[in-house]
Amino acid sequence: MLGDLSPIDTVDPKLERTRQHGKPLPGKKLPTDSATGNLMKSPFSFNAIQ
Repeated sequence: MLGDLSPIDTVDPKLERTRQHGKPLPGKKLPTDSATGNLMKSPFSFNAIQ
């Protein structure tokens, strides 16, 4: 299936996504069929496995 999450995306915290949360997508605005929102951090929390 196209667009599914990679297993790495589900267990690897993305620190830059957290820093960029709420900011507009950088770069040139692309024409789309629907409105493009701001960047969003993961809705899940990550815990270190020891």
